[in-house]
Amino acid sequence: MPEGETGSRTVRGLTYYTEAKYTLTPRLFAAGRFERNDYPYIQPLSDVAWIANPTNMYDGEAGLGFRVTSRTLVKASVRSDRWDVPPEMRAFLGNGTALALQLSQSFDVVR
Repeated sequence: MPEGETGSRTVRGLTYYTEAKYTLTPRLFAAGRFERNDYPYIQPLSDVAWIANPTNMYDGEAGLGFRVTSRTLVKASVRSDRWDVPPEMRAFLGNGTALALQLSQSFDVVR
């Protein structure tokens, strides 16, 4: 839109993901996931004004799980994302990595 005009324009995006899971042994499994989001990052500037900047985010995760007993499961995963955004948006949309460890214990309250 020319400067000084108000209004809106259509912004389109694309999102998809793929994942794979594989049982290595009866107690050990592995999983992986890749995701891409090419969509506008929408932020309110005031009650009546919003901005929509294009973003392109890639996200990947890989993990392992091990069934210690029939009711105890241990999982570990690493996840990383990369944001392709304009320089002015990098202060609040930055790349990151996370490591997670989970211990799950099932139980039956009725027994």
